[in-house]
Amino acid sequence: MLCRDLGGESVLLEPRVGRYFGLDEVGTRIWFLIAEHRRFEEVLGALAAEYEVPPDRLRADVAAFIEALRDHGLVEVHGG
Repeated sequence: MLCRDLGGESVLLEPRVGRYFGLDEVGTRIWFLIAEHRRFEEVLGALAAEYEVPPDRLRADVAAFIEALRDHGLVEVHGG
């Protein structure tokens, strides 16, 4: 997976199929937190400290984002 930060937003390239994926500012932040922490709860904790969002919504939104990344073959999810 190749990732290019474009001033807060990112473009991901999946080289096996040559597809590009664009991430907005929040998606980029989640992407880099996943790369840094790799644990869901740690990602949630970091985002909760940075953004004002209800915990249930944050959990649901991040889970949906990670599921979309997984569905596109961009991440592997271990341990549920």
